[in-house]
Amino acid sequence: MFSTNAVVKKGLEFGTGKPTNTTDRPGKASAKNSYAAAVDRTDDGVMYAGAGWGHARAEWRMFDAEAKGPNASVGAEVTDESFKAMAKAEVASASASAGIVKATLGL
Repeated sequence: MFSTNAVVKKGLEFGTGKPTNTTDRPGKASAKNSYAAAVDRTDDGVMYAGAGWGHARAEWRMFDAEAKGPNASVGAEVTDESFKAMAKAEVASASASAGIVKATLGL
């Protein structure tokens, strides 16, 4: 099976995530001018690269907030049965979550 995912996102998105026990998580905040990341997990066939300008994140207990400036990322996953690829570019995005409820706004 061959599948590709290309995402151009604009608008407001709501979703739920996986429940985790974060009730005792201490507060933490970070901000970066520019950032880049690459992951190559050859053993399970996952490859990812992303870069952007402007990233701020804060978390406390079960609450998270994040804002990003212009950014782009690509990724791929290869297994014996399938190949998945994705590409994503954003002008800006902001997200907030409380527990398993998450809201994201992206352009």
